[in-house]
Amino acid sequence: MAPTCHLYARVSSPEQRQGGGLLRQTGAATQDRLARLCSLHGLAPAARVMADDASAFKGGHLAPDRELGRFLAAARRGDVPAGDVLAFENWDRLSRQDPWSAVSLVSELRRMKLNLARLDNLSVLRYDEHDIGSFFEVMLEMHRGHSESAMKSHRNRAAWKRKREAARQGQPMRALLPFWVRWKDGKKGGSLELIGERAAIVRRVFALAAGGKGYARICRQLTAEGVPAPGKAGWVAPTIKRWLNDKRVLGEMQLYGPDRIPDGEPIPDYYPPCVSVKDYDAAQAAIAPRRAASGMRPGVATTKLGSLINLFGGLLVDARSGDAYVLRTGKAGRHYYSTLRSKSGRSRYLSVPRVIFDTAILQQLAEINPAEVLGGPTPSRLPELLLRRLALRRRLADLEEELRTGRTSAAGLRVLATLEDDIAKLGLEIAPLEQKSKAPLDVTWAEAQSLAVALARAPDPAEARLRLRVALRSMIDRVMLLVVPCGLDRIIAVQVFFEGGQQHRDYLLYYSAGCRFRKTRWWCRSMAEVNASPLVDLRDRASAARAETFLATLLQQLT
Repeated sequence: MAPTCHLYARVSSPEQRQGGGLLRQTGAATQDRLARLCSLHGLAPAARVMADDASAFKGGHLAPDRELGRFLAAARRGDVPAGDVLAFENWDRLSRQDPWSAVSLVSELRRMKLNLARLDNLSVLRYDEHDIGSFFEVMLEMHRGHSESAMKSHRNRAAWKRKREAARQGQPMRALLPFWVRWKDGKKGGSLELIGERAAIVRRVFALAAGGKGYARICRQLTAEGVPAPGKAGWVAPTIKRWLNDKRVLGEMQLYGPDRIPDGEPIPDYYPPCVSVKDYDAAQAAIAPRRAASGMRPGVATTKLGSLINLFGGLLVDARSGDAYVLRTGKAGRHYYSTLRSKSGRSRYLSVPRVIFDTAILQQLAEINPAEVLGGPTPSRLPELLLRRLALRRRLADLEEELRTGRTSAAGLRVLATLEDDIAKLGLEIAPLEQKSKAPLDVTWAEAQSLAVALARAPDPAEARLRLRVALRSMIDRVMLLVVPCGLDRIIAVQVFFEGGQQHRDYLLYYSAGCRFRKTRWWCRSMAEVNASPLVDLRDRASAARAETFLATLLQQLT
């Protein structure tokens, strides 16, 4: 059988494809040259053309999901027979990397016994050829292609730098605009304005998030209300998540330099603001605890729960095993908390009735003076972290200037990479501290207490429970449960750890299940009320084991 000639074409971007770059490499003239090449060397053209939209300057076309990357992987597996030909318009279609990397790619193809062909002059570089002239030809062509791309990259960077400087002077960049913004009068480069109906949709999303709804619940509600979605896929959680974390809704614009490194501080009032700072902060305060919580998602634990809101979702932890408690549905539609892994038999089955637990703990929390558990104002690390980040950004700017002027050493490049990582880590520390400074816990506590009192009489109980859940997750770090059963009776040690993990309150919840001969009985009191010693830290497994013995004795006395 004749060897196969595989035609490869590449453009750097979809814009080049639209401009005819791909047509030039695969059109009638190229097919004619390919036919002449096959006729001269006894080749059979492949059934399909390989084409990529990828830059070859940094090797993006060699990725596993690209045509050339897949061809290389097949050749390495031995799926491409020896003696086959890879044809392309010119050497710069194969690679525009630095000459050493480009020549290394050519050498690897030749080691796999593949021939390489240029269609512009119908020349073939055979895998068994050792002519020094062919090597110099490849090296010179690769150097030319890399030099052209390097110059384009330098000019593009300079152009983008000018655009960023103009943006800081109040001239909007002609870039892709957010969903809710458009050019005034349709003229690019002019002023920007809000799209009224789209801005209303974004505000609706923030209002739903501030009310305690998660990404999936917001999507379902917007779909049910018939709100038009921004894409063909309809309302999806990634869109909601992106909007809620996008400061462009406040009018801010964060510029980026090469390699997506932030270029200075965000520009205020770049876009017309779509959401007020108050509404943005309210939504952030609502979704921040959701990010930090562990366990199952707090809204729905099983498909049988319907629209029931789990007030303590992601907060309840079993003191014995560290397993999370989730909300489930039992017989007769009753809801209860049970350990997550008990359903699969990987942990002991323990359950607590939801209505009794929620009522008991909310009553106890309503009687707490917030000053006792929140304490006075503690010094925040936020100013220190902000100053440290500012110093690192200044050092980073100095190193980038040295890099532009060619004065950076290899050690300087390593420091540059380390600085970028340190700035990113500081950003992760700063974000929650900034959010806490905008949502004081004493205000959240007051809201939670008023919601707990008004929950039964609320006109929309589901909405009130959503808001109460957001407040509880902001104030409470976790709730440790130690359930000790004895027949139909349960005694449950409840240890509520508040924000920061230092202050806690200890309660005993006694529950006796009802049957044909008696009614359900329960009570909840603080440890002091039952003349019992305060609980040790139930977060420690050994301490929890000692507390279990004490609780078992106490349960025998009560029954």
